[in-house]
Amino acid sequence: MGHIIVAADERGKGYGKHITQELIHIANSKKCKSIQLIATDMGAPVYTKLGFKESSSYLFFDDIQITQLEEPDHSIQHYQSRYSEQLLALDQKTAAENRRFEIEPHFTAGFVYVENKTVRGYYLPTLGEGLIVANKQSAGMALLKLYLRQNS
Repeated sequence: MGHIIVAADERGKGYGKHITQELIHIANSKKCKSIQLIATDMGAPVYTKLGFKESSSYLFFDDIQITQLEEPDHSIQHYQSRYSEQLLALDQKTAAENRRFEIEPHFTAGFVYVENKTVRGYYLPTLGEGLIVANKQSAGMALLKLYLRQNS
């Protein structure tokens, strides 16, 4: 589900709830098996009342500065088409949904963390503010450091 924004002077009047109910109705009519969203602290109570359950958490970091740049991790490579299926499988496993059509257009600008010919993580700098997904801590940390080097 996308952004649902209600003007400050209109909050508390049920508009957010009504919009969300309509989107749920549309998703159900299209036979969607699940609906995912990122809830702000302000929106979370609305979604909880409508039956949504928290499945994971996202952390957003602001104003992080790297004072000392480390050498890039040699396990990080520019995306190559041979990694497409592994990247999609990793994304499917971590997101619990098929996001091929959302992420695939960003592959060519992306990076993969490869260990023993296996993709352990990826970074798509052109997707939103940059998406990092990893199934191994060292992969996630290395990709996060790459992001910070590119954006500091």
